[in-house]
Amino acid sequence: SPDSRRDAYIGTNKFNLGQTTAEIIDSANGAPADVLLILSSEYTDQNGASSNSYLNGIHEYNAQNPSISSLTVEYSSKKRAELIINDLIDRQQIRTVVCTDPIDALRVVKVLIDLNKVGQIQVIASGEIPEILDFFQFFQLANISN
Repeated sequence: SPDSRRDAYIGTNKFNLGQTTAEIIDSANGAPADVLLILSSEYTDQNGASSNSYLNGIHEYNAQNPSISSLTVEYSSKKRAELIINDLIDRQQIRTVVCTDPIDALRVVKVLIDLNKVGQIQVIASGEIPEILDFFQFFQLANISN
């Protein structure tokens, strides 16, 4: 911002976050996977540049390291995460779900448990709210016992 008095910005940008997300998808799957990306309200259509930078980061990484065979993008500001996953899980061969909001991740995990898909679908989430950490420990234990 031209009016800002700060000299520097330390942190990451949406493009870098997109690339990091793609790297995690790549490391989570042995082969290219069908991915469902559920973007939170900070990635809405009104914030097009933010959403585009994030998606461009994913596409940039994927162009050089093909880890995503198809990417479906949905916005939780238009439809709740549990409805999104319910609608798409049987119609597409989704192997990985990425949630940019911790509450969306919690909703997705609950649906996966209800549908008995524990260990079949990778979930990549942001945030460290206690409920999510508990669910991921449950997923990990379920994977160990299978």
